[in-house]
Amino acid sequence: MTEQVTTGPLEGGNAGFTPPATQEELNALIAGRLERERGKFAGFDEFKAKAARLDEIEEQGRTDLEKAEARAAAAEQALKDREAADEAAKAEAEAAAELAKDAASVAEATGVPVELLRGGSKEELEAHAKALAPLLAAGNGLNQVRTSGTGGGQPSTSSFAAGRERAKARSK
Repeated sequence: MTEQVTTGPLEGGNAGFTPPATQEELNALIAGRLERERGKFAGFDEFKAKAARLDEIEEQGRTDLEKAEARAAAAEQALKDREAADEAAKAEAEAAAELAKDAASVAEATGVPVELLRGGSKEELEAHAKALAPLLAAGNGLNQVRTSGTGGGQPSTSSFAAGRERAKARSK
């Protein structure tokens, strides 16, 4: 197997090609090539405009039945979306009602007011009630309002009573 090395022009190639000798010749070759490429796309904007016009004509050509079918499909989808939203709202309301029922039963069982209970499940409500119960036990002083600066710092059972005590102290 011997390889043949050719030093001349390739067979069937550009036998008359001579490389450009100056920058101007190279620029002229490149400019010619660019002009030929741009010529391939001449009228492209015209074709785009014609395609857009064809789309408009096809849209106008749709029958009334097709248009009505498209509107009906859109309405059916909107109805499905609305029904899904209603179902989600209904499920959320049922869960909230169940949680309120659980809170009432926990409040009744533990003696902790339902307004104080927090949690997202019956177990959480029970745990919160268990934590609050010792704090709400009678005699711990949490349900008393302190009267600062009046009457020797004695606790009062309500803010109304504290106001009454302050008024008595001022009138003396």
